Amino acid sequence: MKKELLIVYNMFGIQPNRQKYYDEIDKILWHIKINNLENDIRIVISAVLKDDITINELKQKYPDVK
Repeated sequence: MKKELLIVYNMFGIQPNRQKYYDEIDKILWHIKINNLENDIRIVISAVLKDDITINELKQKYPDVK
């Protein structure tokens, strides 16, 4: 039986440096890819109190992440 793991990356509040979020998400995705786990792990981004600019950037940068 194949196990699946769900990773929820939660963003809360307004961060003046949005690049910090993107760097952390990129690190998670890098670990998934380097370990060939694309079919075993799902990642979801949760955002609370985010501005439209951040949400739109997230959608453009990570179109496969829901």
